[in-house]
Amino acid sequence: MAGGRRAEQQERNRHRILSAARDEFSDVGYRSTKIDAVAGRAELTRGAVYSNFVGKRALGLAVAVGVLSETADAADWAGRPAPTRQDAVSSLARGWLARLPAGGATGDSELAHLVSDLHAEIRNDRDLRDAYSQLLALDAIILGRALETLGQGETGRQVKVASSLLSLLHSAGNLSAMAPGFTDPFDVVTGCTSLAATDFSDAWTPPHASIVPPVHAEDRPWEPPTGMYDLITGSAVESWATGGDTIIAVLGLRQAAAVEQALRSADGEHVTLVLVTDDPGERAPLAEMALAELLGVLRPVVPSDALAGLTVILDRDGRCAEAVGLRAATDDTHVALRIGGGRITARAEGPAACHALTTMSDHMSDHGMSRPAR
Repeated sequence: MAGGRRAEQQERNRHRILSAARDEFSDVGYRSTKIDAVAGRAELTRGAVYSNFVGKRALGLAVAVGVLSETADAADWAGRPAPTRQDAVSSLARGWLARLPAGGATGDSELAHLVSDLHAEIRNDRDLRDAYSQLLALDAIILGRALETLGQGETGRQVKVASSLLSLLHSAGNLSAMAPGFTDPFDVVTGCTSLAATDFSDAWTPPHASIVPPVHAEDRPWEPPTGMYDLITGSAVESWATGGDTIIAVLGLRQAAAVEQALRSADGEHVTLVLVTDDPGERAPLAEMALAELLGVLRPVVPSDALAGLTVILDRDGRCAEAVGLRAATDDTHVALRIGGGRITARAEGPAACHALTTMSDHMSDHGMSRPAR
């Protein structure tokens, strides 16, 4: 009971700190905010702030996630018809640009100015840059797959289109803070809509056979952790495929884009991506922010089917890594598992593990390994 009360008190303190930090960022800006001022607003000690957040950057990222999630959680997919690809992109661009300052005044958009300051922090930290680059690539994969479902008979990979759209939208966001009034949002929407109709001759290229690792047969119970949330839908994960088959990709943040290997080769199987990091204090909220930036404006414009087939879980406390048998997870982790009948049946580790697992042959060698399909 005492442990439960302590956890509840810590959660209440965390909410108080986030609310105080949001007010402080709004009043004086991220750069001028001091931890002591946040603690004072929250009526807590400086130590209480640091017991919940490793520093101001982690606190800023958490506040940004909270603000972004307000729009992401408001999306209602029930019965939404599928738009055309260009209509979806136009709506997405308008939603993205609506978060930006209208005229450059300091109070126009607390989110835009906070995110701009956080982007500056990312630029100045190599580890954050490396992780953010892969997280944006993951955003492009999520957006690209959604656009592929809206092709109305058109086929082909749309990840290059998605990458170009995100490049334009992120640039518009940064310029709105750096050069207020320079960017015309209507022109940006027009540009995005035109990009949606552009043929990039995009095609998926699987990893070269020389780097595809072997797949090892396993047979042990799958005991997934509880209390996990899907960052795609913003809802609790109700099932880890304890009965049916699924692919689980456990990827460090610097490997996040490798999930496309599984998605392109899974042949209809559901893919669960578990993002892991060796710096959960800062890089876990960075991952949340990167996904929330996209999903907050993507969910309201596409039907739920457009985002089906992929679950994304952030392993903040290492329980997922422990469940799959990893002693230590890092930002370079690349492990893929096949789950069937509530058991782990196969595993691959290393570069191209996701591709190896989803393309393995049915024949198992005497050494308990399958040979990846060429």
